Amino acid sequence: MSTPSFFIKIPYTLVGPGSVSKLVELVKDFDAHNALIITDKGIKEAGQVKKVSAVLKNTNCKYSVFDGCEPNAPSGTIDKCSQQAVNDQPDVLIAVGGGSVIDTTKIISVTAANNIKVTDLIGKPNLPPKILPKIMIPTTAGTGSEWSRIALFSDDADGQKKAIRGLKLFPNAVIVDPELTLGLPPKVTADTGIDAWTHGIEAYTSKTAHPFGDIFSEMVIKLVSANLLRAFTNGDDIEARYNMSIAASMGMAALTLEGGGLGHMIDGSIISKAHISHGAALAIIMPYVMELNMPSNVERFARLATLMGAKISGLSIDDAAKLPVETYKKLCKDLGMKQKLSDVGIIKDDLSAIVDNVANFAGSRMAQYKREDIANILNAAF
Repeated sequence: MSTPSFFIKIPYTLVGPGSVSKLVELVKDFDAHNALIITDKGIKEAGQVKKVSAVLKNTNCKYSVFDGCEPNAPSGTIDKCSQQAVNDQPDVLIAVGGGSVIDTTKIISVTAANNIKVTDLIGKPNLPPKILPKIMIPTTAGTGSEWSRIALFSDDADGQKKAIRGLKLFPNAVIVDPELTLGLPPKVTADTGIDAWTHGIEAYTSKTAHPFGDIFSEMVIKLVSANLLRAFTNGDDIEARYNMSIAASMGMAALTLEGGGLGHMIDGSIISKAHISHGAALAIIMPYVMELNMPSNVERFARLATLMGAKISGLSIDDAAKLPVETYKKLCKDLGMKQKLSDVGIIKDDLSAIVDNVANFAGSRMAQYKREDIANILNAAF
């Protein structure tokens, strides 16, 4: 095992069923008098925004709502939200939703405070000085964006996924209330849950894995392996929802501590072409990413099999190391997820362009891989 340097920052986080009621304390601590709730129409229609606004009514904090967030956080939508924030002048932002809502909120905490557009941040080494305080309330269990210093968005100019990074993007506070994920549609449960699982898997099998990071990645893998199908099958299973909610946040901590992997470098380019969710793209390509990485990391993959619940008694280490690929495929199949790129509208002619986009997006992070590796994965997944 290597001995890498790493950093850890976990935002102040309130966890547990009913913990959204603690928003009262946070608003008072922030001395907030005007909040902007940022969400999407689906979350609003599901009644989750009402639960948050009902809590705010017990404070002296008035609020307005932006419910126009969209999947993959398009830059134009972010700018609309930012303009509303400029107009409404909130002193705190409250994200209520999944990863795209949370990423949108992170970005407008910068753009609204400085009255700029999201594209003004592309390629800048440092974020502007002004920042709006933000509270994240995830309503899905997968992205872990609430514990991340990165915000992803889709640039309307070229359709590509891009990232904004900086310590200022960390939330000031997070509320992880599994009750807000009860009744989440099965497809969303599957898509977001696979994302969390992949965070744990890629972190645990990365070349920069280390004992401190393993505390998080091992638990993420165990929790998702044991609870995702339960939550998918019974949306009101509060124990499964609780475990998945914890796993989502811990998955991002694992990824931050131990590093990501090739799956997360590739999936954004697939999303741009196929317009599918983050988890749906990972479900298709990760078995082939794992097959590529396994031969150089056999011992870790053998231990990964045990963490995923596979039985390895009597198997050689090489045979045990092959089990995670089949275990990953089986869970995705049980969740009703697509298994091939051709199933989601990708055509053969798209593959070379995806390779180019991956290389451009990943940059120096792709140092240990070749373009040929990407092409082989895509062809195998086709």
